[in-house]
Amino acid sequence: MKHKKIEVSKESKKGGFFRKLKWILMGSAGLCLLIFLGTPIYLSSSGGTNLLLGKINSAMDGHVAIDDLSVGWFKGVELTNLSYADSSTSLTVRRLETKPKLMALLGKKVHLNRTVVEGPQVHIKVPAMQPSMPSEQVVKKTPTGQG
Repeated sequence: MKHKKIEVSKESKKGGFFRKLKWILMGSAGLCLLIFLGTPIYLSSSGGTNLLLGKINSAMDGHVAIDDLSVGWFKGVELTNLSYADSSTSLTVRRLETKPKLMALLGKKVHLNRTVVEGPQVHIKVPAMQPSMPSEQVVKKTPTGQG
């Protein structure tokens, strides 16, 4: 059995490297695009909504609940049956729709263009005043005219 030497030119090795690099860059760009376009879809799902609510509720004293969250790059954000409650305040909103500039969210600045709030109800619990002991009456003395 004879062994044949196969010569591989340097050009084909370079071509293979650039071909692999091209596929890696295209794959990375595709993955970034998929993440970018898939984020609203994930946030609109029950898992994404629960993740978002968990982060909000862990950062606040009160409790936030949402029946449905719909996020889209072009249609904006729509929340249905949004509620917030803490020890002294409760808030419910039947529907909230806004069209934020989502690219501004990357800079952590939220710019709301058009916002519609339907059916807001706010309840504030004010603690009852305790009857206090009658305080001593302060008598105001006015100087009488002399003279």
